[in-house]
Amino acid sequence: MLMHDFTPMKKHLTLLQGVTQMHFHTVPSELSMITVTPERKAISDYLSRIKYDDFPEFVRDVLKSQGHSDVRITDGPGDEKQDLLSTTPIGERQLTQCKHTIHAEQHYSGDELDLLFAACNRKNCTRGLFATNGDLTPQAKRYITDREYARLATQQGTARIELEYWNGTRIWDLIATNNAILNKWFSGMGQTHGLRSFSFELVIQRMPDRKIDAIRSADVVSALGGAVAKSAGGAQEGKLGDNIRFTIEDWFANDLNLGVNFVGPPTEHRLVNIPLAALKVRVTIADSVGQYDPAKYRDQVVEFIGSRALPTLAGGKWWQMIATPAQAFLFLQDIVQPKVITIADAATFVRVAAGAVSGEKEWLSLSNAEYTRVTENGGDELHWKHIASDTLIRIYVSQRPHPVAAYEHSLRQVALTKQIANYEFRAIAQVAPNDFDRVRHLISDPRCILMSSDRGELFWAFPPGTEPEKIAEIDAKLGQQGFKVLLVADEDRAKLVDWIDVTPPDTEWFLNDSEGDLVVPVALDKRMFWLTREIELRRPEKIDTWMELVTFKAQYEVQHGYDFMRGKTQAHLSGSEIQPLLFDVLTMRGGRMLDFVFANRKLNINLRIREESVDATEAVIPRYIAELQHLTDEILTIVRKEVSHTEPVLV
Repeated sequence: MLMHDFTPMKKHLTLLQGVTQMHFHTVPSELSMITVTPERKAISDYLSRIKYDDFPEFVRDVLKSQGHSDVRITDGPGDEKQDLLSTTPIGERQLTQCKHTIHAEQHYSGDELDLLFAACNRKNCTRGLFATNGDLTPQAKRYITDREYARLATQQGTARIELEYWNGTRIWDLIATNNAILNKWFSGMGQTHGLRSFSFELVIQRMPDRKIDAIRSADVVSALGGAVAKSAGGAQEGKLGDNIRFTIEDWFANDLNLGVNFVGPPTEHRLVNIPLAALKVRVTIADSVGQYDPAKYRDQVVEFIGSRALPTLAGGKWWQMIATPAQAFLFLQDIVQPKVITIADAATFVRVAAGAVSGEKEWLSLSNAEYTRVTENGGDELHWKHIASDTLIRIYVSQRPHPVAAYEHSLRQVALTKQIANYEFRAIAQVAPNDFDRVRHLISDPRCILMSSDRGELFWAFPPGTEPEKIAEIDAKLGQQGFKVLLVADEDRAKLVDWIDVTPPDTEWFLNDSEGDLVVPVALDKRMFWLTREIELRRPEKIDTWMELVTFKAQYEVQHGYDFMRGKTQAHLSGSEIQPLLFDVLTMRGGRMLDFVFANRKLNINLRIREESVDATEAVIPRYIAELQHLTDEILTIVRKEVSHTEPVLV
C-alpha cells in the first residue's frame, strides 16, 4: 500500500549502500605507501641494471651455482623461445627461458609458459624454467604450483614435463650469499661487510581490550632473570645463546612508522601519527655466525621476550606484538654519508594463553600439507583448499578501517548523497534491525540506495529512469511480506539527503579476506570461516522437496541463534522466494549460516561460521569440515527422496 505525505521524524540517517555488515575493502594507495619497505625495490633495481644481452649469461652463472652442468646459451634468432639448455643435478634435461625487463612491475602471463611448454616438447626436455627479473601474474603462477603442465603432458600421452619459475625475489634468494656472483655482476654497486647489529621497536598490546600495557624494560629484565648480563647506560643488556646479544630500553614508536597497517585503540581510532609505548631492542650477532638473515634472529629475540616476559592471559585474552622493520646504521665510505637502512620487514606476533609465540598471520593460516593456498584476483586472498574433501575455505577477519581509509570512505558518501538528490524515495516507518537485510534482499535492485534512521525507519531511493513496473513489483513484494510501504513526498526528499551522516566511521567493522589489506592487531575472536563444497547433483523439481530444504536450513540456523520465523508459527512464501532464501550469502545471521544453490546440474553448499574463540585456525577447521560433510549428507538424503528411482550422480 502506498501512502503520500510521509514526513521523516529524525535528523540522523545512515547510508546502508556499500556499508552492509559484510563487504570488501581496499586500503588506499597512500596508506599502502606507508608500509612499503625499500627491500623489494632495491632487489628489482639491482637486477634490472644487468644488461638485456647479458641476462642469459647471468642466469647461466646462477644455474651453475645450483649444480647444473653442460649449461649452453642458445639465445638468438630462431631460438624458439629457449635461451639456455642444461643438465640438472639429477641428470634431467632442462630448457630455461630468460626474460629481462627494466620495469620491475612487469608481469608475464601464462602465454609465455605455454610457449615454454611447447619448446620443451620439441627439445625433448623434461624440465622447463622461466627466469625473469620481473614476475608472473597470479594466474600464471597457479599453472605452475597446481602442476597444470605435468597433467597436460600426461593427458597428451607425452613425456612428463615440469615447469618452474624464478622471479626477481627468487633469483635474489639464490645469489644473496654467493660472493662470486655478487662480485662479478654487482661490483660497481654498494656491498657492505661486517654489518653485525640492527635495532627495532617492539609494541606490545593486550588483546582484545586493545590496551598497550606499560610493559617496561625493567619488567622484561626481571622476567628474563638469568638471561640478563648487565645494565649499561639505562639499557638492559641480555644474551640469547652464544650468538645473540641484545639490549632493551624504554622507547616509543609512531603508528605511521610501524611498517604494518595499524589501527590504534578505540579511543584513538580516528587519529593518526600517535605515539605508542614501545621497547627499543638492539641486537648484535656474533662474528662466528657469518652471513645471516636479520628477520630470523629478530624473530628469535621477540619469541624469547614474548614467551618468558609476558604473563599468561586467560579468558579469551592474548598478547599481540608488533616488531617494526629492523634497521641498521651504515656508513657509505665512498660518498661519505651515514645512512639508516631497513634490512628486514616488520612482523607481528601473538601469544595465546600459555602457548608459544607465533606469527600473527600464521595463527590465521592453514599451513600444513592437508591444505593448498588458492589465489584469486589479486592473488593474496586468505583462501585454502582442503585437498582430501575438495572443500574451499575462506578466512575473513573482522576489522576496523584505517583512519585514512575511513576518511576516503566519507568522501565517497558525500558524493553519493549529492547523486541521490533527484531520486524517487520510498520508506517503511518501522523496521526491526534484524529485518534490514530481508528488506534489502526483497528490493534486490542494485541501483537502489538504502538508508536507515536511528528511530528504525528505512528509506530507499530509485534512480531517475527506473521502470515504473520494477518499482511496483518491489512495492508488491514488500507488501506481501507485511511491510507497509510509504511514498516520500518531494518536499521531504531534500531533508532526508541533508540528514545523511557522512562523517568518517569510527566504530564500523567490516570483513576482510585480503592479506595485503589486513590491519593489525587482528581480532582473533572476530573471525569468520566460509566453507564451500560443490557436488554434481540434479536440481529438485517438487515443491515439497524445496520446502523440506528450507525447513532444514531454518532448523539448523535456529540452533545457532537465528530465528528465521522471528517468533511466528507460520510464514507465507512465494515460489520465487525459495531459492533466494536458500542461497542468501549477503545476510549475516546467527552464529552459523547454511546456504546452498542448484545451478548447472551442481549443488553448491556454503557453511559460514562466526568464530569467537581465539584458537588457531588450523586447530578448528577440521571439525568444521566434518560438520559440512554431515550437512551435505543430510541435504543429499532430502533430495534423494524425490529422485530415488534415478539416483543423482555424485563425485
